[in-house]
Amino acid sequence: MKPSRSILFACAIAVTGQVLGQAPQLKKQNASKPVRLTAPAPKPTLKAFRPKSEKLVFIDGDRVMLIGDGLIEQMQKHGYLESRLTAGNSGKKLHFRNIGWSGDTPAGIARDGLGTLQAGHEPANEGWVQLKKQIAAIKPTVAVIGYGMASSLDGSSLDKFKSDYLRLVEHIKSSAGKKNPLRLVFMSPIAHENLGGKLPDGKVHNSNLEKYREVIGDLAGENDAWFVDLYRYLRPVRGVGINTLIRGVNTGIGGAPIHMTTDGIHLNDHGYWVLAAVAEYSFSLTLSNFWFGILPGAT
Repeated sequence: MKPSRSILFACAIAVTGQVLGQAPQLKKQNASKPVRLTAPAPKPTLKAFRPKSEKLVFIDGDRVMLIGDGLIEQMQKHGYLESRLTAGNSGKKLHFRNIGWSGDTPAGIARDGLGTLQAGHEPANEGWVQLKKQIAAIKPTVAVIGYGMASSLDGSSLDKFKSDYLRLVEHIKSSAGKKNPLRLVFMSPIAHENLGGKLPDGKVHNSNLEKYREVIGDLAGENDAWFVDLYRYLRPVRGVGINTLIRGVNTGIGGAPIHMTTDGIHLNDHGYWVLAAVAEYSFSLTLSNFWFGILPGAT
């Protein structure tokens, strides 16, 4: 038999063997073990607070007191909220008194030294004494309270913040003017904005700020107050930020984000402009958004 016929004969035998079920021996392969896929832990969502259904109505002769830490104090410079409320209540005389103080807490600790006693000889609660005097002198009929940022950094407990806040609210109620009914507004602290660079990213701080937000939101419900959720609406998060209320206000030229703060925890001018819009929304008022600027090239 010639070599070519021998090769063809061998191939025929191999094919016949496969047809009869005698498969050729294959080299054993190591099968990989199945990979168990675990779904990532769901990101915790912010607690939802139901807004008041009633519109915040301002009455002629209202004495509007703004009280809090640096969030409130800087409204003296960035007066968007005051100007919007004044414009929206034309024909009514509204009297605004801003007694915000940077670094302050509901216990008034940043107001130590405002008394007549020599520095270092004031009683331990001098700040609270001075804060009470200021509130009593104003006799507010509308109180806008904005605490939480300084308290989140002073090392005190959340329970102390809550008790001091409640004490403050009770003093405001007892000192309120008699001409018009008292209306309360509770503002949450803003979120710590991540500006990048060498500044802190705010992740750890925000986990703490969220707790202060929840305390203030709960207290708002317990005291029939309007809750202005600055933490939720001023966060630069897609689909959650203020652009759900006002289209496009937190994006600049080419879609670049417009920062809300100067250093992550203090609002800049644009931030206060947005704050005023959030407040109007929270009061169930008609939004009055006017924003003018000069683009590159003086256009």
